[in-house]
Amino acid sequence: MASWKAKDPIVRLRLYLEAQKLWDRRKEEKLQADTEAAVQAEVDAYEAFPAPNPLDMFAENYALAPRALREQRAELSELLKSKTDQDKELVLPPAEGRFP
Repeated sequence: MASWKAKDPIVRLRLYLEAQKLWDRRKEEKLQADTEAAVQAEVDAYEAFPAPNPLDMFAENYALAPRALREQRAELSELLKSKTDQDKELVLPPAEGRFP
């Protein structure tokens, strides 16, 4: 493992660029900060995305969905309609033995 650490291409490139006066600690810190900001922006965008509609899993899978899938969609739709308290977690029945 130690022999491969000495061959790390990222470290080698950084050392080369520093020797050529093309890279320094200030640029390294700026790159780190910019990268962290970009990642955080993506995380924030993902977290702001609206929650998916559970019924979407039945959409556009078949030109004409099989009867069993249509029944499952209708059952899920009824469960979602019966959910009156928005703060209450929707508990779906167990799936075992329910699918054809």
